[in-house]
Amino acid sequence: MRLPAMPRPHWLRSTSVAALMSEDAACVSPTTPFQELMKQLLALPRGHDLYVCTPDRELLGAVVLDDLKGTIPDAANLSMILAADVMDRRPPVITASMSLAEVAARFANTDLERLPVVDQRNRLLGSISIRAILRRGAF
Repeated sequence: MRLPAMPRPHWLRSTSVAALMSEDAACVSPTTPFQELMKQLLALPRGHDLYVCTPDRELLGAVVLDDLKGTIPDAANLSMILAADVMDRRPPVITASMSLAEVAARFANTDLERLPVVDQRNRLLGSISIRAILRRGAF
């Protein structure tokens, strides 16, 4: 026996990502040295990630602080590591035209607190947080 799907609140289907997107997503070059990468990553607010982009903001990957835990103890080689070496090349991305229902489904499959928002040419526009979606639902 199959149970019926739970209805989603109307605001999840009718609100787009653009309404809750933050445009302050931090971006670094793929050639950013590890030491500089760590400085920038540690300066970000909790839950924010660093995105690795080309000069025209094409998203190449994401650097998540928790993912670097295995890299940091290898202090002898840190000077040779670049952002491109430690980035996640397939971060879950969303587009500004997606509904929040679609975004909520993406968040259900990741441990990340924020997801990058890209345009049709994969250029970074900003990011959206799960907290922003939850706050929107509380009002």
